[in-house]
Amino acid sequence: MNDLLNFPNVMYTLHFCCGDATKEADGQGQRDNVSALIAKGMPIFVSEWSTSNYTGDGGPYPVTAQKWLDFMANHKLSWANWSLATKDEGASFLKPNASMSGPWTDNDLSPAGLFMKDKF
Repeated sequence: MNDLLNFPNVMYTLHFCCGDATKEADGQGQRDNVSALIAKGMPIFVSEWSTSNYTGDGGPYPVTAQKWLDFMANHKLSWANWSLATKDEGASFLKPNASMSGPWTDNDLSPAGLFMKDKF
């Protein structure tokens, strides 16, 4: 955490899943670590995050997801959320029977998809 890369145009990436907090229930320890990195001047892009656990199952975990969304907004971090898919798992935005080409109604969206739609 103290060894910044000394190269131009370097950006660090963060990947997390809301159901994966192992030391605390809401990932606060990881957010604290990221805050410390930001304070040191590290540019960070959240290259992938999900409302589920790391296997893609479980969730969504809206309380933890909202804490992360608030954190990313407060630190002006850009992000990409996982997963626009029809796989039968907690991370997928679409229900298994939804068309991949859309258009989609709320009836096509999974709980994770409905949560994220509300955030957009």
